[in-house]
Amino acid sequence: MLLGSYATLKIRPTRPGSDPREARFPIDNGEETPFQARVQRLLPMRLRLEHDDRIADGAKLFVASLAMLGVSLAMEAVFGIAVS
Repeated sequence: MLLGSYATLKIRPTRPGSDPREARFPIDNGEETPFQARVQRLLPMRLRLEHDDRIADGAKLFVASLAMLGVSLAMEAVFGIAVS
């Protein structure tokens, strides 16, 4: 639930006229992080994407939170795993 909430706040656009770098939950500032650069170097050339063509961090976090929620539901409903 916390990941989904954080992702929702990260996806929200900033107010017009405000500086996105000073946001409480910083959005993607258009620069590649050192970790992203290392991962891109590991990929073959045909699989590499420009930074602007990649999915935003907030969207990735939101999809990951939905996947975690789905796995949790499946574990409880399908496999009968529950906290007692």
